[in-house]
Amino acid sequence: MTRPSADWTLLLSALILSSCCVQALRVSITPRSPLFRVGDRGQLICTADDCPMPAQISWRALEDRPLYATPVGNSTHSVATFDPVKVEHEGTLVCVVSCGAERRQTTSSVQVYALPAPVISGQDGLRLDQPTELACQVTDVYPTRPLTFRWFYGNTLMKTEEAEEGSGGLRSNIRLSPRREDDGVNLTCRVELDLPELPAEDKTRETTVSLHPLYAPLVKKMEDQVRLAGEPLTLTCAVEGNPEPTVFWRLPGPGGVTDMRFGPDLVFPALSQSQTGVYTCVALNSLGSRNESVAVDVQGPPTSATITVSPNTTATEGQALTLTCRSDGAPPPSLVLSKGGVPLLTAVSEVLLTIPALTPEDSGRYQCSARNKHGSQVASSDITVRAHPLAVELLPGQLLAPLGSSQTLRCESSGCPEEPRFSWGGVSAGRSGAGGGGSVLLDDLSLEDEGRYDCTASCGSVHRTGDANIWLYSFPSDPVLKVPELILLGEDVELQCEVHDIYTAEKLKVQWLSGNTLLMEESFVFSGSLRNVTSSLKLHVNQTSLVLTCRAEMILVGLSLKNRSSTSHLLVHYAPRETSISVSPALEVMEGQEVNITCHSDGAPPTSLVLWRDESEVLRSESPLIYTLTEARLEDSAVYWCGARNRVGTDRVNMALTVRAPPRNTTVHILPSTVVQEGQNVTVCCRAISFPPSAAILKKVVNGTALYSANGTFHLVNVTAQDSGLYQVNVTNDLGFHVEVFTLRVQERQVVDSPDLSFVIIPTICAAVVLASLALILDHLRRARKKGFYELARSSA
Repeated sequence: MTRPSADWTLLLSALILSSCCVQALRVSITPRSPLFRVGDRGQLICTADDCPMPAQISWRALEDRPLYATPVGNSTHSVATFDPVKVEHEGTLVCVVSCGAERRQTTSSVQVYALPAPVISGQDGLRLDQPTELACQVTDVYPTRPLTFRWFYGNTLMKTEEAEEGSGGLRSNIRLSPRREDDGVNLTCRVELDLPELPAEDKTRETTVSLHPLYAPLVKKMEDQVRLAGEPLTLTCAVEGNPEPTVFWRLPGPGGVTDMRFGPDLVFPALSQSQTGVYTCVALNSLGSRNESVAVDVQGPPTSATITVSPNTTATEGQALTLTCRSDGAPPPSLVLSKGGVPLLTAVSEVLLTIPALTPEDSGRYQCSARNKHGSQVASSDITVRAHPLAVELLPGQLLAPLGSSQTLRCESSGCPEEPRFSWGGVSAGRSGAGGGGSVLLDDLSLEDEGRYDCTASCGSVHRTGDANIWLYSFPSDPVLKVPELILLGEDVELQCEVHDIYTAEKLKVQWLSGNTLLMEESFVFSGSLRNVTSSLKLHVNQTSLVLTCRAEMILVGLSLKNRSSTSHLLVHYAPRETSISVSPALEVMEGQEVNITCHSDGAPPTSLVLWRDESEVLRSESPLIYTLTEARLEDSAVYWCGARNRVGTDRVNMALTVRAPPRNTTVHILPSTVVQEGQNVTVCCRAISFPPSAAILKKVVNGTALYSANGTFHLVNVTAQDSGLYQVNVTNDLGFHVEVFTLRVQERQVVDSPDLSFVIIPTICAAVVLASLALILDHLRRARKKGFYELARSSA
């Protein structure tokens, strides 16, 4: 074999030195994930760093499409400009940088959006009280999803819906039936493009229009006019309409001939009898016409109003009395005979009132009021009636009693020189008693016994009446709350409150309360029978703990008679949340340390927790779950998952645990052997288990040069007898080192006739070792990625 020259050794050293000194080329794009608005000017900047020579920078599209952007730059950076930005510009751009023989590239994903202002149509055809469909359309939106339309009537949100494809763009329709009070109200259509990267101020656009519904003329009703001759009069026709109506008056004339006057006001400077008649206001526009008539009557006021009393204005209770009311006027006045402002009789020209038996209540001022459409006149007379001393009282007066109870009513009288007569009316009609205090006993009160009771005491022609009211009620038990078995947080729930066998003459009020906060109030009225009352509450559950009270309150004569309540603590269910996984003492630990992995989750009902290592289940427990590694090993490095589950849902989180260790289990292999002949090549392969990965240093103990290898493989080429001796292999990482030694003996070459097969055998053996080492390296890398540990490779090609 021919011994290679020393030039190869120098070249190999130079290559190793240059690879250690050159810093890698770095390429970056800013912004990394841009979001451009269509129509704006957008730029991407590609920068090349750590290139010792002028770099060549180019752009290309990742997909099979044109670049679209205009690149401008120099040897350190390049700017790709979109001016203006268009929808087709969306996609991934690749920046490629060449620095000598080295070539690097990076990508940037360009997103674009467009959100023009919406256009509202159909508002010009709105008609009063007629359903009309309005449309809100927006064109050239990108992307079209997720796009939401919102309609606002004034400041009130009327409708929300996702965008729908229509002719010419995305649209949303709303149906309105405008009323008169809607005139001038603003209608707003707002569109919202909900892109996560889009700033809040760019997510919405809106358009507002003012509503002016069309409607046929409306003419306000006018009151008929009665005026005195010579008085001025102005008739005003109040008209509304859109479009604005034309207004004119039709006037009566001699022989039925009518005249016309345009304008809303019809003015009479001084009325005359000949102007009595019916005047009609006519209003018209393109949608129709309306008219309203008013009668004008020119007359005079009443005169000579009188009131006479017979036999006298002073009388005793029980006597008869006659009152007469008269008046003149044109037209004949309407007469009203009243007492204390309360009308008693009404007639024309004359009123006659006879009172057969006076009572003290008949005392007072009586008025005769004469009135026609031109004026009025009043005459009055005071009448005094002396009272009879008879008095009566029905006890106990106002009575509130439960159904089924027994009560006694007593009628007591005074002031009658003889024994009075008693009679009963109202509910107690037909029941009577004797003596100075008639009484009625009511046993087992039922609904038929409820109402007003009258007792009348008669002393000669004088009668006195006392009354009492019995109000019955039934309220035997507290309300019953019916709650669904499953109540979910964030969802709507319907609850019911039932009140059984209820009766009240007025109403029952049911209130729903959360603490002291009133959620809903509902009133129930009764129609003469017992009934069960059910009140329903629809509630959006937004709390994990909720206490609800249903209070039923019985109202009678405007007062609270009785109330009962029931309270329920609602058990709110919700899916696991706030799930967490933590590691103590840290995410990176030394081999041999104790490690505690804690998993926690909140949920109702309580969650069941499962801890996985990669895809294998480790432990199952209720919250909290604690898993302890007494002595962490490299094999314990992995991704740990914490899974939480209950009947409502699931949740899952993870973390990565890394176990670090200094080199150990180091082995050294010498190929082909520790005893070789001069001129042979020797391969030294070492293997160790550690994390982070270890590097190896080979050194001859006596006067040796240290050789460094990142993969643990060393090649001694064309060895000589001087290479014999004791060698040391030092395997080291950031956490420690491990040393192994071996002895290499190089013998002088012996010449033999047989062919030298070492040229074939040794490279073959080394190649086999190299291939085996490569397989081990790949297996170790796979295991390092999966299990978190590293083994130093035994050989390399």
